[in-house]
Amino acid sequence: MLANTATGRPAVIRLDAGEYDIRTPLLFDHTSGASELWLVGAAGATLHSTQRRRLQTDAARPRLEQPPLFIVSHGAPRIHLSGVTLHSRVVVDGGELHVDNSTFDGSSGDLGGALQVVNGSVDVNATRFVRNSARRGGAAHVSGGEAYFNQSIFTTNAANESGGGGALCVEGGRVVLEQQTLL
Repeated sequence: MLANTATGRPAVIRLDAGEYDIRTPLLFDHTSGASELWLVGAAGATLHSTQRRRLQTDAARPRLEQPPLFIVSHGAPRIHLSGVTLHSRVVVDGGELHVDNSTFDGSSGDLGGALQVVNGSVDVNATRFVRNSARRGGAAHVSGGEAYFNQSIFTTNAANESGGGGALCVEGGRVVLEQQTLL
């Protein structure tokens, strides 16, 4: 249910409890019309990608990679996720993402199982990262931009590469951890 789609104005999508399948990654970029987008979930609202995993090859070894659920690019409206469970990863490459009271559960990828920050800004509050995996950065991978994690819990995340950071891998950018519980 889209509350407001006026160009240059905030838009709100409210999700009832239930499963929501996303078949194609949602791309938020300069062509998105709203000034900001709020995706607000009721208890039990769950998003996941129904795309097939893609075979990624490199010099080390081939692996299956889960496509992202969302891609937040340069010029995108501010994206706010609140009260949702995501079973697929989010890529931020130049945009601004705010996540509150949500859960990333069982996502996988090459860089950042649940969250990959290439550039841009990410602000995560009171969010759980559970059972995510990646080659580097089991829960999150930051290679540029800024990422703030406040009162967030990281548990049973895994990096497949030795020294790859089971919970978090920082290879660039700026990361701030406040009132964290890293398990």
